[in-house]
Amino acid sequence: MAYTSARVGAQTSIYSLAANQMPDNDKMLYLLKPYQTPLWQMTYFNQIAKPQVCINENGKFSWFEDEYYPYQTTVTSISGGSTSEDAISLGATTWLNEGDVLHVEATDDLVYVDSTTGGNIDITILDGATNITAASSGYITKVGSRNHEMATARTAVSTIEVEKSNYCEIHSESVTQSGRKQAGENWTNGKSFDDEVTKKIAEMKEELERNFLFSPGIGDGEFTVSTDYRHTVNKGLYGFISTNKTSFVGAVGEAGIDSFLASVFGKGSESRELMMGSDYLIAFNKIVKDKYQITPIAKKYGVNVTQYITPFGVANVVYNPQMKQKWSYSAFAVDLGSFKLRYMADDKKGSRKFRIEEGVETPGTDGLTTKILFDQGIQVSNEELHGLHYQAS
Repeated sequence: MAYTSARVGAQTSIYSLAANQMPDNDKMLYLLKPYQTPLWQMTYFNQIAKPQVCINENGKFSWFEDEYYPYQTTVTSISGGSTSEDAISLGATTWLNEGDVLHVEATDDLVYVDSTTGGNIDITILDGATNITAASSGYITKVGSRNHEMATARTAVSTIEVEKSNYCEIHSESVTQSGRKQAGENWTNGKSFDDEVTKKIAEMKEELERNFLFSPGIGDGEFTVSTDYRHTVNKGLYGFISTNKTSFVGAVGEAGIDSFLASVFGKGSESRELMMGSDYLIAFNKIVKDKYQITPIAKKYGVNVTQYITPFGVANVVYNPQMKQKWSYSAFAVDLGSFKLRYMADDKKGSRKFRIEEGVETPGTDGLTTKILFDQGIQVSNEELHGLHYQAS
């Protein structure tokens, strides 16, 4: 039979056989692309502090830090009223040495250290005649040492290096497809086995970005999962920063940003990456917009600040879309010279920095599995060179 039924009258689409209609599908798969991963990209391709291999079989890597000898601390209480005073309590006294000359900033007194005993110091006015002025706050600064003619050598003092460490953390995901799924065809592109692997790698880059930024670290960084296995955890930038962690209330302002950057630029290089969430960046650009005088005939309007120049150093403005929710109104200041990618050395299968174990077939299973692996951590040297500026909740 050439037909199954007769149609009298006009032929319309209503009477067309659905199975015989040509589908009109766009062959392009419109994949929502992953967010940018600026910190991971900078770290992975860092030419200032190049990525470095880790050879410890537990994934632990260490480094040592030192600094110049301290010279300033806070005043807790100076009673005053005489030329000398004993048992002065300061914010820190371990670095003070007998004979150090100190400037008491609150009173402009110059005193010297008689002795350091029991965590406190004894002081005497430098001229030997004027009474010491009382002070209950402020700073004292070492400005010299009391050395008379023919004085003997002073007791040597120095800082001692400290060990810091972190761990490589294993990040691993898989893509599995059955043989029939691989053999079949999709109308659009982007759904093949290889396409799914490419997509998974991009998703893992996002995961590493968040790990490098937000991971607070926990314990000493390694845990026993069972009797035989260990899990190591990378501490991110947030977990390292303690010195320059500064909060603000309400909208961030120019003075607040300047004050934050002044503390960050207090040591180290004259360049930082200032990585911002969207709300922080909006407020940051508004500071510049508010200074503009816009005429009614303006055809274009907007601000895209790429560098913020201060007397202390230059901050390169970087938008980081991974900084959402809690982090949207925050900014990380990163010194790339003190921020290094660490990754595990190669094993018998190849690179552990990043590798794809392609097409692993399980005997008796009609399908393939590809495993993607990153075994990475970050080394944040001298956390004082980095900073976090965030809105207080």
